[in-house]
Amino acid sequence: MPDSNREIAYERTTQYFHRVDDDGTIYLTERPVPLPKSLTPEARAWHCAKFREVADTRHLTDHQPMTALELAALSDRVNDVVDQQWLRAYPVDIRRRSVIGNVATDVVTPIGDEPIAKNRALINLYPTGGVFGRNQTYEGIVIANMMRAKVYIPRYRRMPEHSLLDGLEDLCAVYKHLLDEYPAANIGVFGSSSGGDMAAQVIVRLLQERLPTPGAIALLANAMSFEGDSNNLNRGLYPDFVVQSWLRDMHRELASKARDPKRIDPNGSAVQPIRAAFNRFPPTLLVAGGRDPGCSGTTLAHREMRKAGVDADLFVFDGMPHVFYRELDFPESKELFENVAKFFDKKLGGAIGA
Repeated sequence: MPDSNREIAYERTTQYFHRVDDDGTIYLTERPVPLPKSLTPEARAWHCAKFREVADTRHLTDHQPMTALELAALSDRVNDVVDQQWLRAYPVDIRRRSVIGNVATDVVTPIGDEPIAKNRALINLYPTGGVFGRNQTYEGIVIANMMRAKVYIPRYRRMPEHSLLDGLEDLCAVYKHLLDEYPAANIGVFGSSSGGDMAAQVIVRLLQERLPTPGAIALLANAMSFEGDSNNLNRGLYPDFVVQSWLRDMHRELASKARDPKRIDPNGSAVQPIRAAFNRFPPTLLVAGGRDPGCSGTTLAHREMRKAGVDADLFVFDGMPHVFYRELDFPESKELFENVAKFFDKKLGGAIGA
């Protein structure tokens, strides 16, 4: 007698199957995709609200194209609001636009009576996606507060005014300057999305220049490769279509600045770290949301690092979108940052009292 559960599973699978191409591409008919039960109520409510917003197609028909500079200005206003929310929850002192290595850098310092790790530093590379995040500070705010250590946030050059390589040079300049004050083993580097990609690019550059690498790095929601399943399967499961529309508008505008073939190989490891020899990378933490289009790139990078013998940890938050931890009210956000702080506390020298 057939197993009824197996029959049900088979029927549910074949019900949505339409056809498959010779290359293995699968076509499905209309298929329900429920939110995973593991999501907290806060994250579930956010997803529902976002998808209801997407269901209102007026934002697509009424969409007005934006230039990169217009989007940068809009992002600045949104980021100011987000940063203030995190600052109220995680109080710190921020010294804006200090000059370190000839690069304007925000210095985030813990406040309060508790001791501070004076011989430890972290560098935060905020995401830009080309133009986003020009004034983002919230990642540095929460990590400085949790770890009781200084966080440096370089305001590196960005597109569309500058090329990708210009920003990379600025980040390396800040790191090299901090080497005069802190041992490399006591410095941590972390970044989100394109900031996480740039953190890996910094490591590649330092290795090329035979300089000491940081004691540890954390790559959050980075996407060293878009060749995996998540880039295809998560289309439609990532709720912020408005942002995706803006990125589409600017793709051609930014393409010429994203790569600088006269100064660097656009296909080399300095631009695409997934092609790097990972065996000399420092201890690395990788984090992704399960519904992030770049999730596969993160997991593929983790596998390659483990093959190369790197001390690499991976956390995937099931059902969560790209850079989900930007939302202060998510319990998942607090969990993520606590994991980042614990990782750096374990891997870096210069702890409080050391």
